[in-house]
Amino acid sequence: MGAPAVWLAVTCVVVAGTMLAVALVLARVARPHAAAERSRPRRRRAQSPGGSPRHAPSPVSTRADGARADAAESELLRARQLAALVGTLDLEELLPRVLEAATAASFADAAALALRGDDGQAALHTHNLSADETPPLGGMETDSRAQGVAIHYRYPTSRLPPEHIERIATGLVVPLDDGEQRIGQLAVYWRGERHEPSDGELSALADFAMSCARAIGNARRFERSQRLAITDGLTGVYNRRYFHETLAREVKRAQRYGRALALLVFDLDGFKRINDEHGHLAGDEALAELGERLRAVVRAADVACRTGGDEFAVILPEARHFDAEQLLERLVKSLSERPAGRAGRLRLSAGAAELRHDEDGLSLFQRADEQLMATKRRGRLIEPDRPSGVRSLRFPRPAA
Repeated sequence: MGAPAVWLAVTCVVVAGTMLAVALVLARVARPHAAAERSRPRRRRAQSPGGSPRHAPSPVSTRADGARADAAESELLRARQLAALVGTLDLEELLPRVLEAATAASFADAAALALRGDDGQAALHTHNLSADETPPLGGMETDSRAQGVAIHYRYPTSRLPPEHIERIATGLVVPLDDGEQRIGQLAVYWRGERHEPSDGELSALADFAMSCARAIGNARRFERSQRLAITDGLTGVYNRRYFHETLAREVKRAQRYGRALALLVFDLDGFKRINDEHGHLAGDEALAELGERLRAVVRAADVACRTGGDEFAVILPEARHFDAEQLLERLVKSLSERPAGRAGRLRLSAGAAELRHDEDGLSLFQRADEQLMATKRRGRLIEPDRPSGVRSLRFPRPAA
């Protein structure tokens, strides 16, 4: 079983455990709001045809029954919200659900979530907050042992929000811990009058955040496993399977909407010599270096892939043959700036093709590969140590 499959299996087990933990969290989540629910208007009891109540319970019994009914209704709502959280492994779909559920479960007006990425930088996600409302999520540093932090806002007269916007008065921030590490912070906000969060509200939000952190951790692990399944581990670009899937998809899209599409293919010259003279580790170093420099010069829309041992391809949506040539020149310039470890300066052979009318992905790839083979037969190689030869050694232009 490969690494991606193992990750997927582990993720599914963790998801099942999280769903079992949800039931344990629900009881604690519902308790803090029972008192607030009692003050809500009660449903009118059913009456007999004569207009009098069918039963005449005592006022105390009526209030208790209404409180229990409202508490049960709130518990059912929160159960649905938490079930929705563990029901998806799509991170982009999960985060808005977390914010909406946190707002509803806390009877708050807005929410924010700061999620720390693999690079250590935090990305902020908000719900019901305007662009001018930038909530601080401080006070919950990685080594903080506080269960939560309450924030009360004061506004200078010159910075009051417009009259039609009710300003944020109070915030409550709790940590997001996925069981292994602190991955971020979750906050809810109340507008209008100052609100003093109770201990029960703090405990409820902290429990909710714990369940959310597990769901977010599952989604991130699933996302990583998917990324590993389509990424070449040595070079960091996409692998061969993803290349063929994406090429077929982009060809269909370009044909359907009449868009341009270009394909660039290239390989390293003398790669066998590098392995023979310097060892396979040196060959891996050269491929890794080439992958890094390729990722640095492609456009955001381009799809860079490793299709074989030392063979690479780049799919260029909304691009023509000339754009493929420009990409190649940027790559050659990057390779000329410094040697690639023990392999020294790398040399490339390349070919390119532009999508024709009613052509499929296989035909486009074959034409680009034929250009590559023609370049090798003529010995017209792209050599970064000969910058003056880049233009003269450019691969042939397509026939009109």
